Amino acid sequence: NLKGGKECISHFSEEELIEAGVSEKSLSNPNYVKSKGYMEGIDLFDADFFSYSPLEASITDPQHRHFLECAWHSLENAGCDPCRYGGRIGVFAGSSWNTYAIQIWSRNPHIIEKVGSRQFLNANGQDFLATRVGHKMDLKGPCINVQTACSTSLVAVHLACQSLLNGECD
Repeated sequence: NLKGGKECISHFSEEELIEAGVSEKSLSNPNYVKSKGYMEGIDLFDADFFSYSPLEASITDPQHRHFLECAWHSLENAGCDPCRYGGRIGVFAGSSWNTYAIQIWSRNPHIIEKVGSRQFLNANGQDFLATRVGHKMDLKGPCINVQTACSTSLVAVHLACQSLLNGECD
């Protein structure tokens, strides 16, 4: 995106922000930023393809849903069917703090009773990003969640390279 000059930040009008639930008090604060990273189509996750129930998909952190789709597309683009591949495929990844779970819970406080606290936490916990992909795609290599603040991506790449060099994954 940077190389291509693509703008990745969306800018919102006051009407859009009010419709999204932003308070008048926040909007009147001169330090309130009316922009953020926003992904179009995040609601188009193919739950059935990944063996999720519609309810399970609706409570799962969009970062996790998107990452699962990206992992699938990466393997597909590489011509690799993880179910038929005899080697070890690994995943090294981290995600940012999840506000989605808070939004779901605040709109529907009984959701945890409906799905169970363990399922709700698994659907939204940062600790399940890489392992979810490993589980859903039946990967045989190391699936390691990485959380090192600003260096998460770089540390994940480092760990993946070390895993390849050490023969832990292919």
